[in-house]
Amino acid sequence: MTDVYRDHAEAARGELLALRRERQVIDAQIASIERELGSKREVRGLVARCVAVGVPAAILVACGWWSSSRGFICRIPRYHVAWRGAEAVQQAGELWVGTSSCEGEPPCPSVERLVQAKMLDPNKANDPWGRPYRLACEEGADRVWAYSLGSDGLAHTADDIASDMPRQNLNAVAERSR
Repeated sequence: MTDVYRDHAEAARGELLALRRERQVIDAQIASIERELGSKREVRGLVARCVAVGVPAAILVACGWWSSSRGFICRIPRYHVAWRGAEAVQQAGELWVGTSSCEGEPPCPSVERLVQAKMLDPNKANDPWGRPYRLACEEGADRVWAYSLGSDGLAHTADDIASDMPRQNLNAVAERSR
């Protein structure tokens, strides 16, 4: 019995020595790479940067490939773009109401007037369907809100999008319009 144990022990020692030699070879390769690239921190930083840049880039490429194969591109839905655009127009309208106390100026500006007064970027004057946003003002309260007529272009319909619309309502509008 002792010969069997001795044989197993010698075999285990041989395997252990082989593993140690492999470990030394691997450690030497790692040291060589570290010398070429710098310290371990630099290597880890390089890996982290590659992951931080590479993964989002791969996602964007995959998204672009997936969407282009289906005839559309990755983009924010028009209803969300219209909602954000209406918020920008509302802010310009509020600026107008707060600063235009001149006589002869209308109490509630049009989008065109905001663009002329350089209070609104001309690129933000139209909704995603190509129609100008509209403004509504509450007299005496300095309350302004902007809205888009939505995809149908008709006022006072279920797809109109207002700057003060809660997000849940916006999602409901988008769902109804699909």
